[in-house]
Amino acid sequence: MAPASKEPCKKEACDIQACLSKNNFLPQKCLKVIENLQSCCEKCDYKSTHCASVSGLLKQMPKMLSSMLEANTMLNSLKLIDHLLHPSYA
Repeated sequence: MAPASKEPCKKEACDIQACLSKNNFLPQKCLKVIENLQSCCEKCDYKSTHCASVSGLLKQMPKMLSSMLEANTMLNSLKLIDHLLHPSYA
C-alpha cells in the first residue's frame, strides 16, 4: 500500500483551481471537482491545509445546488409555457 501523502487533497484542490480558472470562477461549473475535494477532506478528517483553504466553498455547496435546482425548474417551466403558447406541429 502506498504511504499517505504529506499533503492530502492537494490534487483535488489544484483541480478546483484549474476548473475555476477555466470557467470564469463560477463555482457552479465545478461541482464535481468540489465534491471530489469534499470527499477527500472527509477521508482525512479535514487535517489537510488544502481543506481549510476551501472550507467556505464547501459550505456554499448546498446553496449552489439549491439555486441550480430552482433555476433548472424555472427554465423547464418557461420551456413548457413556450411550448404551450407556440406548439410545433410535426
